[in-house]
Formats: sequence, C-alpha cells, structure tokens
Amino acid sequence: MLILCGCVAVAQQTIVRGKITDSKTGEALPYVNISTTGRSLIGTMSASDGSYILEVTVKSDSIAYQFVGYKKVRKHIRQGTMNVINVKLDPETTTLKEATITAKKEKYSRKNNPAVELIENVQKHKDANNIANNDYYQYKRHEKNELAISNINDSIRNKAPYKKIDFLFDNLQMSSLSGKNYLPVYFMETLSDNYYRRSSNSKKKMVIAQKDVEISQFLDQQSIEFTLKEIFGDIDIYNDNIKLLSNEFLSPLGDTKATHFYQFFLNDTVLFKGDSCIVMSFNPANLRDIGFSGKLWITKDTNYAVKKIILNLPKNSGINFVSDMFVTQEYTKDAGHWRISEDNIEIECNMYGVKIHGRKNSTYADFVYNTPMEENFYNSFDLTQRVDNYNKRSLTYWDANRIAKLTPSEQMTYDNSNKLNNIVFYKALLNTIMAFASGYVDLGKFDYGPVENTVSWNSIEGVRLRVGGKTNINFNKHIFLDGFLAYSTKGEYNYTKDDQDYHQIYDRWKYALSVMYNFANKKYHQWEFPKNLLTVGYESNTDIQGQKLLMGTADRLFLSFNRGDIDKMTFNHRAFVEYEYETVSQFSLRAKLQHLEQQPLAKLTFVSYDGKTTYDPLKTTTAEVELRYAKGEQFLQIQRYRLPMNSTTPIYSLTYTYGSKLMGGDFEFHKLVAAFQKRSYLLPFGFADFDISAGKIFGKVPYPLLTVAHANQNWAYQDEAFNLMNYFEFVSQDYFQFIFNYNCNGYIFNRIPLIRALKWREVFAVKALWGQVEKENNPVYHQELMAYPKGTYSLNNVPYVEANVGIDNIFNVLRIDYVRRFTYLDNLGISKWGIRFRLRFTF
Repeated sequence: MLILCGCVAVAQQTIVRGKITDSKTGEALPYVNISTTGRSLIGTMSASDGSYILEVTVKSDSIAYQFVGYKKVRKHIRQGTMNVINVKLDPETTTLKEATITAKKEKYSRKNNPAVELIENVQKHKDANNIANNDYYQYKRHEKNELAISNINDSIRNKAPYKKIDFLFDNLQMSSLSGKNYLPVYFMETLSDNYYRRSSNSKKKMVIAQKDVEISQFLDQQSIEFTLKEIFGDIDIYNDNIKLLSNEFLSPLGDTKATHFYQFFLNDTVLFKGDSCIVMSFNPANLRDIGFSGKLWITKDTNYAVKKIILNLPKNSGINFVSDMFVTQEYTKDAGHWRISEDNIEIECNMYGVKIHGRKNSTYADFVYNTPMEENFYNSFDLTQRVDNYNKRSLTYWDANRIAKLTPSEQMTYDNSNKLNNIVFYKALLNTIMAFASGYVDLGKFDYGPVENTVSWNSIEGVRLRVGGKTNINFNKHIFLDGFLAYSTKGEYNYTKDDQDYHQIYDRWKYALSVMYNFANKKYHQWEFPKNLLTVGYESNTDIQGQKLLMGTADRLFLSFNRGDIDKMTFNHRAFVEYEYETVSQFSLRAKLQHLEQQPLAKLTFVSYDGKTTYDPLKTTTAEVELRYAKGEQFLQIQRYRLPMNSTTPIYSLTYTYGSKLMGGDFEFHKLVAAFQKRSYLLPFGFADFDISAGKIFGKVPYPLLTVAHANQNWAYQDEAFNLMNYFEFVSQDYFQFIFNYNCNGYIFNRIPLIRALKWREVFAVKALWGQVEKENNPVYHQELMAYPKGTYSLNNVPYVEANVGIDNIFNVLRIDYVRRFTYLDNLGISKWGIRFRLRFTF
C-alpha cells in the first residue's frame, strides 16, 4: 500500500494537447469547446490556428469536443501523461426549406474587448507582482539541462553498429510532446546562488557547482552553458522581451506592443491551487510572426497576478527546425511576494532528419527578501562568477546539496557516459565529429589542425599545403606549443608595371611557432574564459592587410573561393610577445610587443614616390595596448576563436599603438582606434546590428602603415566587411566607419500570400567609410614616402558607400544578397554590384 501511494504521489500531470480541424476541408477550427467528461468539469477553447492545451486536474477518462455545426466527439485519455490528440470534426448537414445557414468568422477587435482590458490590467500591476519590485532578494537555483536523440526505436539495439553500446537503450524515455522515444546523450546540472539589487537593476549569479557529461576537450563547459542558454533562454514573463531559441520574443505582458502583436481570448474561470483564476489564451495576430501562443492563469482579484503561464509556438511560426515546444511556469505567493515556483521547457527539433529532444527544468529554494549583503559584495554585479573548484564537486556534495534529486534516467545518463568513454569505436566516432566542429583531431597530448587549413589556394601562392597543430592540457597544464609548416606550389610571380615586365621570386616555405604560458588552471585549453595567457612567437607567412576574420586565418579552404585576383599581399617575418588578461566582469587587457618585416608581393610595391628608396622589407617595431569591455557577452568558444552569440551586450574597445625606430624600425608613429558594437531588437520588426569605429594616426608614415579598410573579396557575405571593396583598395590616416545590418525576421514576407509559407526573412545593410590622408602623409608632397600601387587610393571628401538587400533563411540556411556600390565607381578592377551568399544555421 505504501509503495502504491508513493507511485500516485509522483505521478505526472495529465495534459491533453493537439489540433482540431474540419474533416472535409482540413481547415483549422478555432474556438472549439473542449472539456472533461464526468461530474467535475474543466475546459478550454482551441486557438485561432485550431491548437489547444488542456491540463486535466480532475478525475476523468475522456475529453469532449463540441462546436456549432459539427458532430460532438469524445476521446479517451490516459491519466498521468501527455496525451497528443488531433481531432477531425465532421460537419452536421441540416436541410431547411427555403433557408440557407452560413457561418461567418467574427473579426477580432481590440476595442471593447474584455480580454484586452484584462491583459492591460495585468500589465498595469506587473511591477507590483514582479519579484524585482523588492529592493533586494536572493535564492538558490538548481538547473537541469538535457539533450537527446529523438524518435529512437528500441529494435535497433541488436543491430551490428549498436551491439557494443546496447546498454544505452536501457535509458529510452518517452517524449511528453510527441509521444515518441528519445535517448538522452547529454546532461548538465548547475547549482547557483542568485542575488538581485533593485537600485541598479542588477543581477548576479554565483555558480557553486556544475556537472555535465563530458563530450570532448574541444567543448569547454562554459561554452556549452552559453549555448544551452541561447537555446532554452532564461524566461522572465515580466520582461518586455523574452530570449529563447536564439531569438527575442515579445512577451504577452510586454507594455503597449503586446496588445497590438497578440490576440487575447477569455476561456474560463477555474480554481487553480487554491486561487480562483481567469484563464485566457493568446496567439500572434499573424501566426507566422516570431511570437508565442499559449495561456495565462490570472488571479481573479484586484492584484491581477499571473499564477501560471503556458507558452508554445504556432504551427506555422517563422522559427526554424522546432517542430514542437512546451514551456510552463508557475508562481506562488511567498511571505507576501509573488515568485516563480516551477519552470520547465521541452523542445522537439528536426534538423534535416536529425531529431533532437531538449529539456530544461529549474527548481528554486531559500528565497530571502530585502536582506542585503555587504556593500562591497555588489561591486561585481551583472555577471556570472564561479567559485573555486565549482566543476570538481564530489558525488557526496551533489547528493547533499541538490534541490531536486536525480531521476533514474538522469543518473543513467551520467553512468552511460562513463561507459562510452571506454569504448574505442565511440571515441573514434566522437573525434571524427569534433574534427569538423572544432577543426582539430585529438591525438592524445597533441591536436592536429586546423583541418580546414590543410589545403587552400590563392592567385599568388597557387596551391598551399599545410600541416600543424598544438599541444593540449594532457601535455602540460601551463605550457603550450602551437605552430605550422606550409608549402606553396608557386614561388615566383610575373607582373607588368609601367609597361615593363617584372619577375619576382619569394620563399615557398611558411612556418610559425609559438610558446604559451597559462597562469591560470584550465580544464580544457589555454584560451578558456577568463584568459591569463603569455605568448611568445615567431612567424614567417603571407598576409593580406585589411582582411580581418572573426574566426580562423586567411588560408582556410573556404576562403580560397574569391572574386578577382589576389594581387596585393605581403610576406611577413614577425616576432612578438603578447599578454592577454580577462576578468570575470568581462573587462580585458591585451598588451603586445612586435617586430615586423614586410616584403611586398606581386603588384604591391614599397618604392618611394621619387624612386630613390626601396623598402624591401619595410620594418616596424610596435607596442600595442587594447582595452575591451563586454559585460554579459556570451560566445561559443572553438579553441582560440570565439563566435559571438545573439547578445544585446554592447562591446567597447580602445586600442593604442606606438611605432618606434628601435630594432631597426623605419618609422615612428602613434595610432589610436576606438570601436563600438551593439545588437538591438526592435520587436516585432526584427533586429539591427551596429558596428562603429574610428581611428587616427599621428606621425609621418607610408601607405602600408596607414589604416587599410576592411575589404572582402570572398563570395561569402560578411557582416563586418565591405563586400564590394578590393583588398588594399583604400588607406586612411583618419577614418570613421559605420556599418548597419538589419534583419526584419520575416515581418514583411509574413504578410504576403504564398511567400509567407517559405519562412523567408528580409535583410538589408548600409555601410559607409569616411577617411582622409593629411598632407604630411601624402607622397605627392613628401616624396620620400611610398607611391601608391595601382588600385590603391586614399579617401577624399566623398565617403565610400555600399548597400545590400537580400533574402535570408532560404531552405532555413541560405542567405542571398544583392550588393551595390555607390561611390568610387571609376577605381581600377572594381565591381559596381555583386551577388553574395552565406550559409548559417539558426532558429
């Protein structure tokens, strides 16, 4: 009897969800009455797209569906689980003499709508009901994140490829969304203390313990945490915007905009966990816009507090890959304060046949209100800190401190990962996958890579072959080696200058070697955040000035596909010492000393205007300091490179460079560059990216030492570059650059018949560069300076301007842009317009 009572106590909720359509036409049926059968009745109505969700809190074994003009239907349900029931209603045909009855859908109106009046009252009272209305509060949180492979059939466990890992299939679970089996493959749990101070509207998260299924040394724990947060978000319905699935959604409680973006409907009045609540449903006015559909439980009193909320996606939502989503949050009154008590999200994704099930569950404890910590504690607000050894907690610690105990499935996921790590086949398969994801092949204490740099080509070097790699944490926890050796098939170049033929010979071999010392203890690699890294290195390699890449180097295979010839490069010999330091508040310092010798290649020449001096090589000795601040920035770290996520964090940087004549430097100068980047969501109209920078050089220098504009000759579109500008086309002593990229997220296309079914998204950009070269750096006036080669110019009073319009999300991954250049149309070798492409996987 005790065992049976225990089973009943932990039984799951009974939830019924699905869609209701006309059996003849297949059209969705809105506002269908749905209710339980039996003595105790609870009910709901279908949304405008025919979807519905009903949480069954009474004893009932069936659900009834009723709609005027259609036959009543009753469906059996299973208690204690998720029931997915799609219903087709049959029309009732009634023949009347000399009369025809037709149904007309009532037009939605915001005016004099009691549902709109109710949600406006909720909005007016949300500050009072929001926990952030307290001067201070703190609490403990236990997060569980799980990723799984969905639609798995248990019968495959005995097939040849899976026999060695058949124990995994003992952990098959059933999705409450689709009712299909899924197999957990990744699990992370985090214990944190969380603090809030109202006066500065600041939050602080102190991670005290974190544990996950270790996949690979190439995926550090923090990057995985950022990625999971990008997918599952951290939902606060009281915010105007909700971040989820790498997008920002307008909250149904968002001020002013919500009642215009969403349609609200009153459903029922129910008793929910001791409170009388009004249940209302909502959905986007345009179901293809990026928004939620769902339900709100609002207390039936003058407090208008949210007791519960359910969020999901309309079937035709503009979000990619997500086939189903179910978010539920519940709130309770604690010591006179409304706070969250339950937070769950489940997502089903289908990415080209690969079906993924994701789940996040959060539990909360020990809420304390208006009891501040010591004043200096709040100095490091708005950041996530990690206590020492947070990722090395013992099993005993976890058993004693978890708020929610592990389920048998979650424990089995941990156990299975340990078994998998001892299987040679699994490790080989994982290394192959990670070679594509990270670019490196794990060879024990040495990682070969980057793999993509093994073969590449360009107009000057021909085919370029490269081998390289680096040591890892298994070699030494503090000392790291990194380097490569490359060989180009072309070691000479023929070109014509001033009607004369030239023949140039240069070294076919390129190489680099660096030694790094990591002052901090890292678990995966030396570039983990926060960095505390000293690097000493030497490199002999080719370079294209003005080509700045977010990830990788210029000799990646994909960057070999270019428009036009690459005819301006340098062969550099570079020795440097660099120190990088980051704080947990995401302030960083980078200091670098460098001696650089540049040899011009192909059509690039380093000859003075009067022809008396040839700088071959051009020598510079520089000291550089960069300060950067990006509070709250999130990124996916792939070895040394960081891929920014869709964060609204502003990024500031300031760089100062001093050029000296020490160690044979040819020129003395000072250079100052300031930059600012920001993403802004303009819901429901999409988002905009701003990239602004400005710089100035003090001192007399030749054109290679001026600021070379960031050009892109690759066929792939780059947000941060000028895509119709040639390499080394513009140089400036003083410059101001403005780049504006805008993505409408389908707001326009979603309102065009036929096109809206394609999920296309409109994009456009405007990019401008102002600059000048002052008289002191103009070779016409100072002929000891280098003459510009053909195709290189200084900007005058007219800015360089280009713009593009395009279509994003073609087949969910492809973007195509038409790019147009508006100024400097008479420059040599330029294109006035072009088509650019980009592949990107995003929700």
